[in-house]
Amino acid sequence: MFKYKRLLFLLCVFFICSISSSGCGDDGNGTELEDAGTPDSAPFDSSPADAEESPDAGEETTCIPETATFWVYDLSVMPPEYIQVNATCRGGGDHGLVFVADDIWEDPVTQDSVDAVVEAFNQSTPADLDKGIFELTTTTFGEPSDVDENDRVFLLLLELPSYGGYEFDGYIRREDTLGGANSNEAELLYLEASRNEVSSEYMLGVIAHEFFHLIHINHDTAEESWLDESMAEASMILCGYMGDLDTWVADYASNPNQMLVDNSPTFHYGAGFLFGGYLLERFGQDYLSALIENTGSGIISLEDTWADIGENVTFNEVIGDWAAANWLDEPDALNGFFGYNAFAVPPMSSVGPLMPGDFATAKTLKPTGAVFYEFDTAGLPLDSDATITIVSSDYENMQLRVLTYPSTDRSAAQVLTVTPDAQESSFIIQGVGVSIDRVVLSVVSTAQEDMTLESVILEGE
Repeated sequence: MFKYKRLLFLLCVFFICSISSSGCGDDGNGTELEDAGTPDSAPFDSSPADAEESPDAGEETTCIPETATFWVYDLSVMPPEYIQVNATCRGGGDHGLVFVADDIWEDPVTQDSVDAVVEAFNQSTPADLDKGIFELTTTTFGEPSDVDENDRVFLLLLELPSYGGYEFDGYIRREDTLGGANSNEAELLYLEASRNEVSSEYMLGVIAHEFFHLIHINHDTAEESWLDESMAEASMILCGYMGDLDTWVADYASNPNQMLVDNSPTFHYGAGFLFGGYLLERFGQDYLSALIENTGSGIISLEDTWADIGENVTFNEVIGDWAAANWLDEPDALNGFFGYNAFAVPPMSSVGPLMPGDFATAKTLKPTGAVFYEFDTAGLPLDSDATITIVSSDYENMQLRVLTYPSTDRSAAQVLTVTPDAQESSFIIQGVGVSIDRVVLSVVSTAQEDMTLESVILEGE
């Protein structure tokens, strides 16, 4: 089974998304489906009956309403149909109420699971035992909407059927807050709880991911989906949930020639997790706060926000450094630009190790795809020079970083940015051999289409 946090994949495959400047559907969660003849109003009133019944801040939140009927997607068919699910509020806190579909209460969802979700969303996360998902995420990204005027997010635990080998772990519906057919007129997260232990680290991470999407559509409804998803992955990291490391990130590490800037159904969460984490660690929470408010899209949004905070960098330069960081993963080296503090990156797949004089043959790179050429230079004399020569007719469409370090101590690494100026370009690398026994060439494609790196060789002098 392929597991997806959001519904963009199959919804786009079955052509049910409206075509707009923002791409397919919304920010990657939910769609703008039309359903003639169905009511647009919410099937329940989620606001307190009067002011006296509304809970005061800091007090244990009473479930209001206690029961509700929600419009949800039936994902067992494509295009998905609307169905209604009866649910009961089983717990809550100052920021979120947890509803459980009646047909999965006590089997498999238990009160212990609900209590764990309530605690994580409202009170405590691995990143900060005194702050829940709501506080950590809103402090960085801003507030969600409050269309039902109850200052609460509803977390609906239900069964999300699989379809054609694809499983779904969670989604939001933009029509719930922006209006549209079968709107529940509430801030709602839809979370799979029949096959997943909803209190697991992975599913708590999904909650942080989906909650970011709910916040984002209150600030920007037209972001490119690849960047929206990358920031949602950063939200998981911000809250301390690393459930994608052993799955999506490990898959990316096994083949880093994957598109990051991919608005299609093939967006890779591993690439998004690493890029979102890199933005968070290198540029900080203030940058992400400014980014979500930027009304541009994609690369333009990133670069405009860097300019706004005084960072003189381009997207191409950043993804060149990002790829090198994915290989090196040493946050204590070189101003922290080439590693992660929050997690350890699985070892990246490489071409090599190659010995001096060995040719690395042609490699085709996807846009924003990466490849690493690893050379063993231990046989070269101490502090000798070596020359890397690359051949590519696409030489103008790549970011290159040369990493040199002792294989036993990556924290001593040096990273050199080199720029090819012809179809065949050579670069002299000084001070390698014996102690500096590893040279790695990191290559990232900045082309709009597939590009070819025809050959790479390192030769000693």
